[in-house]
Amino acid sequence: SGRIFAFDEMYAAQGLLAAGHFSTARVAADFRVATLTNASVRCNLDQGRPFYKSGARWVWEAAEGNDIECSPLGFWMDHIFQQAAVAQTVWSYCRYTGDRAYLAQKGYDVIRECALFFRRLQVIDLPDGTSFVTKCTDLERMGPGHERAFMTTCGAIATLRAAAEAADILGKDADLAADFRACAARLVASLPERDGRYIAYPGCTEESMGTLAGFYPFHVFDRANGKQVAAADHFLKNGQAFGNMYETGKRICPWYAATMAMASLRAGNAEFPAVRWLQEAARSGGVWGEYWEINEPGVSQYRPWFMTAAGNVLYAVCQLFAADMEGGIHLAAGVPKDWRDYAFRLPVAGGWQVDVEVKDGKLARFDARPIRAGLPRPRFFFKGEEL
Repeated sequence: SGRIFAFDEMYAAQGLLAAGHFSTARVAADFRVATLTNASVRCNLDQGRPFYKSGARWVWEAAEGNDIECSPLGFWMDHIFQQAAVAQTVWSYCRYTGDRAYLAQKGYDVIRECALFFRRLQVIDLPDGTSFVTKCTDLERMGPGHERAFMTTCGAIATLRAAAEAADILGKDADLAADFRACAARLVASLPERDGRYIAYPGCTEESMGTLAGFYPFHVFDRANGKQVAAADHFLKNGQAFGNMYETGKRICPWYAATMAMASLRAGNAEFPAVRWLQEAARSGGVWGEYWEINEPGVSQYRPWFMTAAGNVLYAVCQLFAADMEGGIHLAAGVPKDWRDYAFRLPVAGGWQVDVEVKDGKLARFDARPIRAGLPRPRFFFKGEEL
């Protein structure tokens, strides 16, 4: 249709990166770099020198120049988490490729301006020292106008942390990085909860896939956060009734299923393991293996060649073998126990590549090497043991 969604683009880019298709994934990052000035002009009074002020805002549905909103009228135009998706696309490219030159010359500006958008335009700082993300549209099934929306807030936290880490790597903007980290910590404290688990927004009584967001797509928590683990466990158990993008059908759509696979993997949920949800996603494949928004018997089919689901499934499959979580790269963490013999070669976050073979359930070969010289070695684990 000629319209470009930053949120959907993020899933595709991450899937491509996890599978080693760096040059194709870079197209998404390059598009955001190329349209940064227009996105910054959207947020700033001084259009001649817009940077380092109030950030950048990409439209919800962009044309090639990001100079016009292509979305039909609707409350989805009040999304703001696309800025987090833009930052994550660029940051993921830099992390997987280890390309510090790209980060310094192009990527950092995009990530920083996305962080400034949240920090200066969307985060409300109260006199008591607390902060929260203002009203917006979160996942569309929740409707418009929710403050402290869980998924959007997780996106803001991830963006602020990414900008701070990128600044550290480049040795610049130390004061800004410190402010970003402090703001992110306050936003964590603002997240809505009930009964020991996170919920979609304050007072929400509905179930929402958005409550998985601290594990995926915005990886801001590990298993030490009991409220995120509890939210994931709850949705994995009850999500069958809320498993489609639209309120129709009885199955779980592939985009949701792959998201649930990632949440299960990062939560360490043994009752509903990641591969179970990827098998659910596979049920929705079409004649050519293509993914639809919704594709199940007795239900009107919704939009084939759904790139978002395809990218999401690809990323989750790669993460079964090389999971970026819990402070390192966990090899074969999502592989079922009855898979005894397999091998894989994959890139991993940090700019490294691993070559692994497992025979009879035991590690038979492990080789890790940097894609570029000088990159620090990540921590690698197999069955909980560091390699």
